[in-house]
Amino acid sequence: MTALVHGQAALEAAQRITHSLFSNDLSSLTAEDFAQLAQDGLPCVKLEAAHSGLVDALAAASLAKSKTEARTFIQSGAVSINGVKAESLDHAIRAEERLFGQYTLLKRGKKLYALVDWQ
Repeated sequence: MTALVHGQAALEAAQRITHSLFSNDLSSLTAEDFAQLAQDGLPCVKLEAAHSGLVDALAAASLAKSKTEARTFIQSGAVSINGVKAESLDHAIRAEERLFGQYTLLKRGKKLYALVDWQ
């Protein structure tokens, strides 16, 4: 039914995005897929590249209520950056963690995601 409404390409993109998120393998996603994620309601926050601290990004993306809570999540191993577990409280999101030079997918726990759109 989805293919009839949105077209075969949109169906394939939706399937690719879903598979990538659940498998923690973002390698098959395109820049357009990330833009689509933001449009489809995945929480998205625009941040300045100069403010690349993970703790700040988690708080800005509402994956943590405060910076203290963000630190607790990182220490407990509940945070990943583009599918890779974050281990350092002072982690700064590096250029190579900005997919297509623009996007970073943050995950807290098993199901909470946010997309950072770097400006």
